[in-house]
Amino acid sequence: MSIPTGFSTGCFYQTDWTLGAKIALGKLLGADAVELSFATEEQLDEFEFNERIKRHVSFFKFISVHAPWLEISYDRGTAKRISRKILEKFGDFSLNSVVLHPTNEMDFKYFNDHELPFAIENMDNRKDNYRDPESIRQVLEKNKKIGAVLDLQHLYEYDRDVWKFLPYFLDAMAGRLTHLHVSGCAPEKLHVPVYQAKNYWGIERALDRVRDKPRILEGVISKSIIYIARMEMESMKKFR
Repeated sequence: MSIPTGFSTGCFYQTDWTLGAKIALGKLLGADAVELSFATEEQLDEFEFNERIKRHVSFFKFISVHAPWLEISYDRGTAKRISRKILEKFGDFSLNSVVLHPTNEMDFKYFNDHELPFAIENMDNRKDNYRDPESIRQVLEKNKKIGAVLDLQHLYEYDRDVWKFLPYFLDAMAGRLTHLHVSGCAPEKLHVPVYQAKNYWGIERALDRVRDKPRILEGVISKSIIYIARMEMESMKKFR
């Protein structure tokens, strides 16, 4: 059985495509996973389902939502507001994960007790905390229902010896890992498709190690969209 693999809609944020078109492209290219990504609360507010988009989303085996992370601080009031909006918009779907960028201000207990399947992601080097396995472990040990998302490019930024540090992250996330965020990097660019990445060797070794978790592709695609998206899906086949 193949491992669900597909795109984050955030891959296409530099295009003028609608969210519905981004979702449909993944389906067209054989993806069986999708992550609907909302960078801001405004984007979440503006999104409205129609019957066509609902049919597209229902097609996928693995469905994730990425909660807003820009210009937002998750105190208890904000946590309640965002979770309510996600539940109202996506309550008809059996979501597999709702991804959060953890912050020092975040009310983890609220998310732990919520009916939605919230999960925290390891952060990149632009953040002050939650980049290392121990800080992720501490949150998960105190909040037994929160899941975890392993971002392989963020792991590479933490230490370029991905193979050495991957076991520490997997141990910290043991039993709670919902899926992977998959991309690489290029000179002066973060989150590029793996097959175009300068660090593809490290990302591919990690994918070879973690073969049992869904993969959400996060490499940004802004031109030759269908061709590059198809190539990235093709590059994932050897790990499925």
